[in-house]
Amino acid sequence: LIGDYGTGKSRCVKEIFASLIANEGREFMHPIAINLRDNWGLKRAQELITRHFTDLGLGELVPDVLKTAFSSANIYLLDGFDEVGAQTWSDDPTKLVDIRKQSLVGIKDLIQRSNGGVLITGREHYFNSDAELLECLGLGSKQVLLLRCPQELSETQFSELIGGSPIPPGWVPKKPLIGIIIRSIGDARI
Repeated sequence: LIGDYGTGKSRCVKEIFASLIANEGREFMHPIAINLRDNWGLKRAQELITRHFTDLGLGELVPDVLKTAFSSANIYLLDGFDEVGAQTWSDDPTKLVDIRKQSLVGIKDLIQRSNGGVLITGREHYFNSDAELLECLGLGSKQVLLLRCPQELSETQFSELIGGSPIPPGWVPKKPLIGIIIRSIGDARI
């Protein structure tokens, strides 16, 4: 799922996680949602999973989780491939591609080893092309559905999102994140 800042990628991950958790007992699908911002420098899938569960305070579960980490019952929701910071930089476009590839090697390992499905999100312009995205994330051998978030919501969608708050002036971006902020400001006044 690709989109600019504030277009609802993280919200999508949150909603899908909630939906899968609600049906977990009936469907035997276990979502694991990982914020990739906290995972720079990791080179293997096991490291990502270990850090995720340790950061949640569930480190004692890591050995058992790793035993079933790549079963078809686990669905990985990976939020923010663009937030995995690189340790180096270059003004050479060829080197930048290699730097991005190296930064994402752990995520690529997780995606390639996953058997239950993966949703991964990030910003539109992180990669130079869709081909680079597919290569860097190891999606070439997977069945891929590439989704792009719209830049802004329609007037009707934005109005529904802000839930009765006055419609802001036309210059306000009609992005989901902005709508949620406007709605929360309105809720705070009540």
